[in-house]
Amino acid sequence: MGLPALELDVIGIAEPTKPSILADFWAAVLHLNDKGNPYDHSRSHDLIALNLPHLVELFVTNGLQPVIEPVLSAALKTWQAAGVH
Repeated sequence: MGLPALELDVIGIAEPTKPSILADFWAAVLHLNDKGNPYDHSRSHDLIALNLPHLVELFVTNGLQPVIEPVLSAALKTWQAAGVH
C-alpha cells in the first residue's frame, strides 16, 4: 500500500498534541532558568538559541525527563516558523 510501518512500541499510543509537547518542553526550560542553568546560546538579548543535545544534558543533570524527540523538534520548527517568539 505504500504506507510507512509504525514502530511496534508506539502502536496503540496516542501521539501527544504539539501544544502539550511544547508546554512540557518550555516548562522544563523554565525550570532550568529558575535554577540558574545557562541554556541560551544566543548572542542577542531578544532571541533564544537552543542546543538540543546540551538541553538533554541539562535536563538529565537536573532530574528532568529529556523530552527531545522528532515530534518536539517538528513542533519547535513550526512554532518558530509561525513567528511566535
